Amino acid sequence: MQDEAILKELNLNNISKADELYTLRDTRAKRAYEEFGKGLEELDKLNQKGVVIDKQALDDIAENYGIYSEATPAKIKEFMNEARRGDLDGKSVKEIYDRIDAIGKKIKDSSSHNYKGFLNSLKDEFLESMVRNSDNPQLARNTLEKIRKDYVDFKTYDKSKIGEKLKGSEKQITKEIEKLLNETNPKKNYEAITKGLNDDEIKTLDNQIITRALEKHKINIGDNANPKYIVNYKAFMDNLENYKPKSKTGQERMEVLRSINNIRSNFETIIDGILNSKAKELGYGISSNFIERAKTMLVNSFTDHIAFYFVRLLDISKRAGTRIQMRRAFANINTLQGFNKSAKEFISSIKDKTLKEEAIKARKEFNSKTKGLIKGDNFFIDKANPKEAKSDYTAKFNVENGLMMCLVF
Repeated sequence: MQDEAILKELNLNNISKADELYTLRDTRAKRAYEEFGKGLEELDKLNQKGVVIDKQALDDIAENYGIYSEATPAKIKEFMNEARRGDLDGKSVKEIYDRIDAIGKKIKDSSSHNYKGFLNSLKDEFLESMVRNSDNPQLARNTLEKIRKDYVDFKTYDKSKIGEKLKGSEKQITKEIEKLLNETNPKKNYEAITKGLNDDEIKTLDNQIITRALEKHKINIGDNANPKYIVNYKAFMDNLENYKPKSKTGQERMEVLRSINNIRSNFETIIDGILNSKAKELGYGISSNFIERAKTMLVNSFTDHIAFYFVRLLDISKRAGTRIQMRRAFANINTLQGFNKSAKEFISSIKDKTLKEEAIKARKEFNSKTKGLIKGDNFFIDKANPKEAKSDYTAKFNVENGLMMCLVF
């Protein structure tokens, strides 16, 4: 089927698997901790003296958390005694950070003491001491703020249903992704989560979003023995109404899919009129189911050729360095006449002779492939007003083995 060929052209023909999301989760967590470690090393470089502990600040933190009690774990008491004696002065912040992490893994919070909150406050105090005592306090402050921001962005992703909480069947994961796209909380939505991902990671997520939505809205117009799939583009676009991809690849793919949907939706109205007119001409009714299937086949045949043509021009625009110009030329196209006009203007704007010839060749191939579907100057693509469109089609419909074959002459 042409739909499958178009998705292959856009590299969207593979069914998304959760394994890709699990890999994303694990590699993102690994990157977060590696980058955090590198940030601490940068702070150490900006303070050759090492950590200088403010003993009064430590006592204040301990008092706030009620740490001085018989119930305080020995590991915490030992660490605090070392800090007060000055045994930790001059050590690297990363070394102290790792020491506190090790303590945190061995103790549990009690009903009366928040030990982990206390240890996190100690970490913050040591980081602040690195800034106060740095050879370049402003640069150290900027480094620390970046460390904190990057970690917060990571945790926003990690705490989501596609991060640390990722689980369930493929269908359940698709539902969670849909919830994410429709999330109204700005701290938990797609926009917030992608702040914690790099370009390649966002590209992976966008691919998952688009391919899962396409898979959900595929329709089998064949049978179980010989399945033939088309995409319900309107339902697909409605499903992703609130989705604005962040990756360039995602944006380009959605541009193409949106154009196919707009043109196909417009063309359906024309084909509907053609088929109903043909029924009257033949002197008998054609079932609504038959008309719908015939309409679907005709719409797909024509608009899929448009899609291939669009993808060809998109590729040429990249090589010609005119991708932005093409995006502007084809922005918000929703009629065949508009598509035709934009394509001609874009080809005329290409300065490179070889690329222009390639684009002209693509247009000729498009015209050749669609001439069996378009006949005469009265077709809509040549009319600014769809009401002026008339059909000089003659159509022959055959039903064979329950499958409709549509031939247009």
